[in-house]
Amino acid sequence: GAYRMGLGSKIFESRGIDGFYLQDLFRFEPELYTMMSQSIEMGRAFIIKEYQQKPMPLFLLWKGIVHTTLRYPEHKYLIGGVSISNQFSNFSKSLMIEFMKSHYYDPYVAQYVHPKKEFKVKLKDADKDFVFDATEADLNKFDKIIDEVEPGALRLPVLLKKYIKQNAKLVAFNVDPLFNNAVDGLMYIKIADLPESTVRPVMEEFQEELERKFFESNGN
Repeated sequence: GAYRMGLGSKIFESRGIDGFYLQDLFRFEPELYTMMSQSIEMGRAFIIKEYQQKPMPLFLLWKGIVHTTLRYPEHKYLIGGVSISNQFSNFSKSLMIEFMKSHYYDPYVAQYVHPKKEFKVKLKDADKDFVFDATEADLNKFDKIIDEVEPGALRLPVLLKKYIKQNAKLVAFNVDPLFNNAVDGLMYIKIADLPESTVRPVMEEFQEELERKFFESNGN
């Protein structure tokens, strides 16, 4: 599998805000330009089909992401879109969006981001109340509810769960007509807020690499 990553400092310097892929889906107000120039933009991730339900590929991809943050420490954020496939019913998509807005939303950043084609949530208050009472803000319980209401045994998108477990904040949702009307959730992570369990193994590897390079350069 792979991620496409862009260094915000270089993108913003050479092409401004329009150099970001996310600008095709969302309109960013000038208040966020500094944040974007300090962000590593994460593009379309993919894992080949036979490995999609296995934990190792995503684990390795995230190791690569953390290595990138260590090599370019001038960046403070990771930012990118997470897709909710059009295979999900509009009801499930609405539930997911409401659940995430209730628990992982950043209203301050959100006020400066405008989806170009916003997904309209259509939920009755009774449905909303039932789901929130049944899940008690528990992501795994919510995942089981999606499994129950979706006929095709669909679960919460793996990347979405992974982002949330990395302390991601949600900002906006946009319908992407170029990707079969998938809903793109814009999320960002403060690199300083990444869980220690994600960062520590990579820090150790990175430290060993720096020491090896140091000894190699001094040995020659």
